[in-house]
Amino acid sequence: MIKISKAGSKDSDKIAGLIQNHLGRDYKPLRITKEIIEEKMKERGNGFFVAKDGNRVVGTIRYSVKDLDLVDLRWLVVEDVHRYKGIGTELLNTALKELKKRRMRKVVARIMSDSKEPITVFLKGGFQIEGYFREHYRKGTDIIQFSRFI
Repeated sequence: MIKISKAGSKDSDKIAGLIQNHLGRDYKPLRITKEIIEEKMKERGNGFFVAKDGNRVVGTIRYSVKDLDLVDLRWLVVEDVHRYKGIGTELLNTALKELKKRRMRKVVARIMSDSKEPITVFLKGGFQIEGYFREHYRKGTDIIQFSRFI
């Protein structure tokens, strides 16, 4: 049974591993470590949720408040063997519920243009395409920006 909950520092190593292993070439030049995740957890306006199968972290999502009522969603990741089971959707919906409680107005997510699964999750979650950015973060990496008002 998969359970979604707020992440704690005890989850930081597993979150780092998920991001490093499953976000493909975009994060290979960088090294996402436990320490980086713990630093992000401590930053004001950041929050993480995890999906756990027993004690094993199989998915994660991070939000980051950018302005008074504007939030970025980052690092939506679900392990390959757990995809297509609604876990990404549950993580997204959990984050949106938290952000609505915090009275956020707009949520933005940037997804690599060739990432079919997260694109589907965000579109089904009521997000709209707001922009397309060619080679936005890195050469050869096009980004689609999604947004939703909550």
